[in-house]
Amino acid sequence: MNYLARGLLGSSFLVAAGLAMSGPASAQPVSSNRSDAVAPVFSWQGFYAGVIGGYGHMRAEGSAAHPAGPDITTTTFFTSGSGTFTFTDTVPGAPADAANFSMNDESWFLGAEAGYDHDLGPVVVGGVVDLAGSGMSGRTIAGDSAIKVGLDWFGTARVRIGLPIDRFLVYGTGGLAIGGIKTDLSTPLGATSDRFTKVGWAAGAGVSYAVTEKVVLDLSYLHLGFGSHSVSGAAGRAKVKLSNDLIRFGVSYKFD
Repeated sequence: MNYLARGLLGSSFLVAAGLAMSGPASAQPVSSNRSDAVAPVFSWQGFYAGVIGGYGHMRAEGSAAHPAGPDITTTTFFTSGSGTFTFTDTVPGAPADAANFSMNDESWFLGAEAGYDHDLGPVVVGGVVDLAGSGMSGRTIAGDSAIKVGLDWFGTARVRIGLPIDRFLVYGTGGLAIGGIKTDLSTPLGATSDRFTKVGWAAGAGVSYAVTEKVVLDLSYLHLGFGSHSVSGAAGRAKVKLSNDLIRFGVSYKFD
């Protein structure tokens, strides 16, 4: 018998002996002191606060008008040897004008939010408030008038209703919106401007993901509707309807 055969025979004997010795042991039941670890279910319950940012699209549409301007009268005096002569010339003022307009602008925004969620098992219900500064501002021409509209800041107070899928939360949201708006109007008769704090509505949807027990990421879409406002003066009058569409990113800390 060569060495390879002897080796195989010896190995087979050792394996058989090992199986015989281990057989009874393997038949023993697993100790009841050992238990499989079960991962805890994540809870969305509690307070949270964090920062938000994103990109917004502003749309403003409406009309601008101004009355006819006053006639412009000029007087010229001419003196000669035979006396002084007066020449008067009248030029019609700017004609009345009215036109419709629409404008669009896009800009980044940055702010903060805070809220509270109730984890009811099948659904999560909560409320959230936020406030952000914005650089959204657009300008356009309507007839012979120039209009500029800007959203300096905005905030919302909303209800969230979501479907939890472990560490994911898919939700819809809606509530009130508030914004700081400035509108400028320039016509051949002059210029006028005004600032408004407008209350409107907000609605959207999003998804949150809990990276850890305390850190939550959020991605959402939100529409803000601010209705119409007017600015008027000796220069004329503009009526503006304003709305915004926002893509929001958020990082928040969960306190509970």
